Amino acid sequence: MDNDGVHGMSEKSGAGFLSAGYKPLCLEWFNGVDKSGLDIEWEGPDLPRQKIPATALYRAEKNPVTGASELVNGLDYSCYEVAGEVLPDFKELVPIKSGVTAGFDLEVAPRLDRIGVRWTGWLNVPQRGLYLFHLRSDDGSRLTVSEPTLE
Repeated sequence: MDNDGVHGMSEKSGAGFLSAGYKPLCLEWFNGVDKSGLDIEWEGPDLPRQKIPATALYRAEKNPVTGASELVNGLDYSCYEVAGEVLPDFKELVPIKSGVTAGFDLEVAPRLDRIGVRWTGWLNVPQRGLYLFHLRSDDGSRLTVSEPTLE
């Protein structure tokens, strides 16, 4: 779901059929100058429209004893300087700040002008069905939730 470009607070919605379990998730956001905002909600089978709770968000963390990756609550985030008026390819940029957060919080950004944030992790989908995502932002944002693939 793509809500890109410089604009005031605007909403885009998108739907997808998801199986139950953990799904890779990526939310990218940027702000040019002036006002900023970000809000993401979901709804699905037996799930009324609501903010995605922190309890549904996970990140991979290496177990210090076994060395195996485990999913734990939270998301990884990285912040970037953004000079343009569209979402950049964040993979091409060097982060100026990175860390872990409980959810989609703009407070992780060191400033709110000419900045971008990329949150990555896993979304725990409670049950199989059609899910509708609502993404509101000022300026651009992009949400990707997908089924895991084998490589």
